[in-house]
Amino acid sequence: CNGYEQMADINLNDLGRDAGGSNWEPVGFCGDASPTVSSSCLVNAFAGDFNGNGYIIGNLTINITSLRVHGIGFFGSVKDSTLRNVHIRGGNINLVRDGVEPFAAGGLVGYGIRVNITSSSVVMDTLQAPLIAGVGGLIGRGNIVVIDSSMVMMRLIALGSSGGGIIGRQEGLSSLVNSSYAVVGDITATLWTGGIDGGETSSIPRITSSFAINRMISSNARGGIRGSVCPNDQDTCIVSYSYWDNTTLTPPDTRNGAANLYGAGKPTTELQTPTATNTDGSFPDGIYSEWDNGYCNSATGEFRDSSAAGIAGFVRAWNLGGTTDYPTLNCFPRFTPEQQQTAIRRVIVDDESPIQ
Repeated sequence: CNGYEQMADINLNDLGRDAGGSNWEPVGFCGDASPTVSSSCLVNAFAGDFNGNGYIIGNLTINITSLRVHGIGFFGSVKDSTLRNVHIRGGNINLVRDGVEPFAAGGLVGYGIRVNITSSSVVMDTLQAPLIAGVGGLIGRGNIVVIDSSMVMMRLIALGSSGGGIIGRQEGLSSLVNSSYAVVGDITATLWTGGIDGGETSSIPRITSSFAINRMISSNARGGIRGSVCPNDQDTCIVSYSYWDNTTLTPPDTRNGAANLYGAGKPTTELQTPTATNTDGSFPDGIYSEWDNGYCNSATGEFRDSSAAGIAGFVRAWNLGGTTDYPTLNCFPRFTPEQQQTAIRRVIVDDESPIQ
């Protein structure tokens, strides 16, 4: 073991609740004073590797109305770490603090720098942080963050100035989201909002082989994939082979005219119309032709690149499903593609929590 490992399912309701109704104190934190360029988030950050081993962390509930408003999530603040096979199932995060703009909230990580997140997921009802700058379903605010084969499902993310289905706000150097997806019924904010990445005008993201489904995104600058413009609105953002559902999402994407920067909107019928794989297992020509480079171990959730081809136990990370299915991931042994399809329908069609 290098770092920390989860060795069994955990139901956080078994820990009891504090006076505010929370059952969890985030691991690592940013302090009580408003951070200056995130520096206070680094002082007490979690710095180590964590392997959830595919076990469940159930019913994460955080309700905060006190000064402790910066860096909120299962991990409040993380640096120089790898988080793999971590799965949040159920619960809510609700943050309210009058007079102070809170900073960085996410289902898994509040604030992170130099962090790899692999084969992890957050499936819960709501993340409400109406004054917070930087709210994401997986990570609130990040710098040099790499996310592979991970997923978010929520009914509602309500936030302050910027947020996204996977990562809320990026700072400085580039981050990568690869082979991942987000399904969030409604995302509401005041400034930048994206189905995957809320954005930051000075950040340079890379988003590849990923997709987002939403019912509504509400903000001044909204995008099916990314909310804010890229630096100088030039082709410095790399969003490749990544899509958002332009049938389910209303109002229209304000970034629709720049598909090379902000992802391509596709109708539900096209997103749900995969074709059979080639005889060698690769994906045929079409919108998913470049999605066959990642592999997951279907028993452990471990993600690898194309070098895993032919290794026993590894299958393509993406499962394209049938003609009425969205793509899902083979990287979650406890959340099968069939279960993912059911949860997607609950969020998008039924406007309900993904957790029954």
